[in-house]
Amino acid sequence: MKKSFDYAKYAVDEIIGYGFKNNPGL
Repeated sequence: MKKSFDYAKYAVDEIIGYGFKNNPGL
């Protein structure tokens, strides 16, 4: 269960990081 949670958090961090890289003014 915790592994799934960690994976979800990693995915969210990747999406957020990707968004900030492509939208620095966001």
